[in-house]
Amino acid sequence: MADRFPLIVNPVSQKIEELISGDNLDFTGNNFVISGDSGNGKYLTSDGTSIFWGTPGDVYLTQTQTLTNKTLEGCNIVGTLNTLTNIPNNSLINSQITVNGAAIALGGSVTTPDNNTTYAISAQDGAGAAQKIIRLTSGGNAGAGVDDDVTLAVGVPSSVPAGNKALSLFIDRTGETITISGHQEDDNTVTTIQSATGGTAQSGDITIAATGSSTISQDAASKTITINSTYVDTITRLRATTGQVFADADFTFLATGASTVTQGVDGNGDPTITYDSVDTITRLKGGAAGTFVTGDTTITGGANVTVSQSGNDITVTSVDTDTVTRIAANTEVITSGDFRFTGAGATAVTTQTVGGVTTLIFTSANDDTGASLTASDGLILDGTNFEIKNASNLSGNTVVKWDSGNNQLTDTLITDNGSTVTIGGDLVVEGTQTILNTSTLQVEDNDIELRKGVNLTGSNGGITLNRTTDASGNVTTFVGLQWNESSGYWRSWDGSTEKRFVTEGETQVLTNKTLTSPTLTAPVLGAATATSINGLEIASTASATLDIATSKTLDVDRDLLFTSDNANASISVNFRQGGNVAYTSDTLATFASTTSTQLRGLITDTTGLDKLVFQTNPTILTGITTTSTGFTLLNSGVTNLTMAGAASIITIGAAGGTTTFNQSVTVSEDLIVGGASTDNLTCNAQFNSENADLLIRGTGTDPMRVGRGASAVNTNTAVGVRTLNSVTSGSQNTGYGFETLFTVNSGASNTAFGHRCLRATGIGDNNVAIGKDVLLVNTSGSENIGIGNNVLEQNIDGKHNVCIGHYAGFDVFGDGNVLIGPAYNENSGDVTFRPPNISGDNQLVIGSGGQAWVRGDANFDVTFNNDVTVDVDLTVKGNLNVLGQQTITESNIIRVADKNIELAYVVSRQFVATAVTGTADITAINPTAGLIPGMEVTTSTNGFTIPPNTTIVSITANAATLSNNITGSGQITLTAIGPSDTTAVDGGMIVKGTTDKSILWKGADAGVTYNTWVSSENFDLASGKHFTLNAIKIADPNALAIGPNDGTSTGEINVAGGSAGYTLGSAVTGAGATTFSFSSTGQIKLPNGDTSQRSGNPVVGMMRYNGQTHEFEGYSGSTPAWGSIGGGADFSSVAENILPDTDDSRNLGSSTKRWANLYTADAHFNNIGTGGNDVDGSEGHWTMQEGADSMYLINRLTGKKYKIAMTEVS
Repeated sequence: MADRFPLIVNPVSQKIEELISGDNLDFTGNNFVISGDSGNGKYLTSDGTSIFWGTPGDVYLTQTQTLTNKTLEGCNIVGTLNTLTNIPNNSLINSQITVNGAAIALGGSVTTPDNNTTYAISAQDGAGAAQKIIRLTSGGNAGAGVDDDVTLAVGVPSSVPAGNKALSLFIDRTGETITISGHQEDDNTVTTIQSATGGTAQSGDITIAATGSSTISQDAASKTITINSTYVDTITRLRATTGQVFADADFTFLATGASTVTQGVDGNGDPTITYDSVDTITRLKGGAAGTFVTGDTTITGGANVTVSQSGNDITVTSVDTDTVTRIAANTEVITSGDFRFTGAGATAVTTQTVGGVTTLIFTSANDDTGASLTASDGLILDGTNFEIKNASNLSGNTVVKWDSGNNQLTDTLITDNGSTVTIGGDLVVEGTQTILNTSTLQVEDNDIELRKGVNLTGSNGGITLNRTTDASGNVTTFVGLQWNESSGYWRSWDGSTEKRFVTEGETQVLTNKTLTSPTLTAPVLGAATATSINGLEIASTASATLDIATSKTLDVDRDLLFTSDNANASISVNFRQGGNVAYTSDTLATFASTTSTQLRGLITDTTGLDKLVFQTNPTILTGITTTSTGFTLLNSGVTNLTMAGAASIITIGAAGGTTTFNQSVTVSEDLIVGGASTDNLTCNAQFNSENADLLIRGTGTDPMRVGRGASAVNTNTAVGVRTLNSVTSGSQNTGYGFETLFTVNSGASNTAFGHRCLRATGIGDNNVAIGKDVLLVNTSGSENIGIGNNVLEQNIDGKHNVCIGHYAGFDVFGDGNVLIGPAYNENSGDVTFRPPNISGDNQLVIGSGGQAWVRGDANFDVTFNNDVTVDVDLTVKGNLNVLGQQTITESNIIRVADKNIELAYVVSRQFVATAVTGTADITAINPTAGLIPGMEVTTSTNGFTIPPNTTIVSITANAATLSNNITGSGQITLTAIGPSDTTAVDGGMIVKGTTDKSILWKGADAGVTYNTWVSSENFDLASGKHFTLNAIKIADPNALAIGPNDGTSTGEINVAGGSAGYTLGSAVTGAGATTFSFSSTGQIKLPNGDTSQRSGNPVVGMMRYNGQTHEFEGYSGSTPAWGSIGGGADFSSVAENILPDTDDSRNLGSSTKRWANLYTADAHFNNIGTGGNDVDGSEGHWTMQEGADSMYLINRLTGKKYKIAMTEVS
């Protein structure tokens, strides 16, 4: 993969791309594997330009390795297997090991200052509920893990000033937040009372009295005063009607005309006054132009209008013949008149009438369009079917691409078998980022090249491993293998600390490394500052000589032991001539020419073994010198030592050494420890500053104080420059930082952490300030909480404010305000910089920069100016008012536990707007919340007129259009009235789709009042359900019935019991005509009942089947009555006799409506019982029968038979 860069997935462009210059490969949570070798026995090796797998190199020093041309700095050579071989005499160029200017012997130790200690701050619980701890935990190279606690405690003050009460404080901790709160009993509030009329406010003992029908009682236990009244002297005022004057006195109720008035007592014993009237006059008029008249009035009908009366019901029926339907084709003008629909081409128009409703039917066959089919751009036409060009050459599980040269789809080099995507060629990714969300990235290439392109310049780059992330996936710690372009080497890099990787032939400095059992070939130990070289062994080679160069020294602070691996060999030690040595295992005779001058002492005798005793008070000319690391000047029997005489300067030991005092040390004057800032004072015991606060850099102009501040109040804590500088009696104050609580005097229970926090607070109490310049100019404000730099900086005497965030509440002058979030622009453009009302109270703002998530006002109303997302259940325990234009719920199911859903429930709203006379448009509406189309608007603004019944037609942003023009221009105050019938218009339910499906309320339209629900779609009841009106079943699919049934069951009408039945309305097709038209080939089933079950209130036109007489019967005639139904239709099959309802009462035909032909087998003539015929009054019974050539008459009374003589005619 020469001249190519690693591939990454860019989440922005969603492409696979090469890693660009300067980017890193992030292997957080993954491994770096080379195919064929898991890395065991292999190590990252650098040649100064590239990193590759190879034999153990200079990067890892855990194996037996050869270090060439290396400089060891700050390293420990430990272990017993360390061997230094072939070290030439010129290799050891140092005579000693120097640390911080002090010579350190081999095997010695040195204490170095800790210059990278870090501290982590946390909040902890204390020993009891009244204690909380701010804990500093050290980190770094030395002293890590040491806790330094600051305990915050609340309790009872040791003394309380006269006339004051102790403040009850509470301390609590939630996570890293420590909250200090308190309260004090209110025992001096003065309550005043006054009469509502003519009274003055008074305090002190006040007696509440009652007179007349009122009584007063008091319950001392519940501190309740109860006022009762019997209402015996309540005054009721009356008036005659609207416009009269209310008066109170004795009234007499009078009655005139047909009205009477009586006075009595009801069943409860209460007095009553009753009005009765018997002569009610009904007045009628015809239409709006008529006049009311009394007396007998006849209602008549005109053209297409009929009037009928049944009992007290008058029915006016009209046929709608003048409805105007307007029609237009396409964009032509809509006109009215007679239209005929015709078809053309393949379109035909037919009509079909069903149930009196005629339907136009348009049909079309697509056979005359003349359209021709063509195919291009990858499609081919086979007859009438379209196919994909080159389809036979497309492979399965292969991604296709467009072949612009052949205008067809063709295979790509990418295959997808459902689990693995394979790219058969080179993959070039031109995005900016490639992300592989896999567990293991396997690369079969031997090299991974980072950065690819032309005209590249040097830049840092490498591979980054993310070690930890937070809950949002943001990287918190990482480590990278990175090329440092500016320095020209590879390094390990975590964003702050660099660890350089060595290369094969490079001279390098190894800092703070431990070499375990290394073999150093011809090394040069240069300016080494190692603290120890332990287990140093010189191998037995030809040049195994440890040579200390001229002018160099070997300083041994402890015993120097010379041994040999050969137990029988003698050891030769040659110190050469003139060397100074103390030798204890032999006599001085071993040495030649040792003179007293060389011994530098006066020896009187040799008493005692291994001791050299001087005479009394010997004189030491220059000093006592020893090369031993352990030297005792005086024996243990000395109990009182006076030394140094009148010496004004005493020096003990060399710089960097340690002096130990085993007893208490009293310093009568100043004690100066150390000479530079790098020197340390370590106190392992308790440190006590008995008489004053502890000063840090006390000789400077601004010493920092640690203690109780300017007073001795033991509950105050002061840490900082001029902290608690003016405190007098104030207690329980805690100040950390420069000039925190600088002017506080009697203020108590204040907590300040940060530069100049609560600097000007003198008498303010219970404030908490954390940050820089928090509550900087506050003087008397109390119970404020500010966290962040410059929070509440301008507050002077405001109380109960809580502000958290950078510059949050910078301009707050009121009380009880809560502002949370950073004002990072540090000006009034940030929502948390100041509240909406800079001097207002009880305001809430939660936001960041110029945007707010939440706002609250002094009425504790909360406003969300942006979308609010609730990821879990939301419970609203009070009323929920949504004042926007839309409420959108993107859920599958909305459950409403309420029994009713009220729509168009609007309340009256007052708003201001700008109007222009003679127009219906208003602008600059404020506020728009709660306004909806349909609301009636009125105004009382002088100079403006709005016509009655003016409504809002539409609302867009802060502008609206009204139904009428306004007279008057300028700003107008309007009142929108609601709810009303106009706001209910078009209200209802809408289901969104390709077309809206709705059930809406229709009130008045075009001057016609409907007051009905209008559905845009059909209604279909579920299986087994029925449709009812007023609990009467109108449609019952179970009974297969349309209309109510006669009966006493649920949903039926008891017509037989006298209940009124349902009738078809006069506008139903056929209801007002003489016939019904039915298009089906079935039958009509009429009501079936016996004669006694006929309607008690029959109406002309009724028809039924009489199951008793087995006849169809109807109610008709000039004198209406029930009778058998005849008719002119052929009876092809009659299963029963056709009889009149009574004997000798009905005709078959009439003189004007005659039957054309009568077809019968035998004709019977019988008038017996009718009173006889019109000739001789006799009665008879004859039968006429036909024969082949004659007609016969048979007298059924006598049995005689007669042949009728007939003459044949042509």
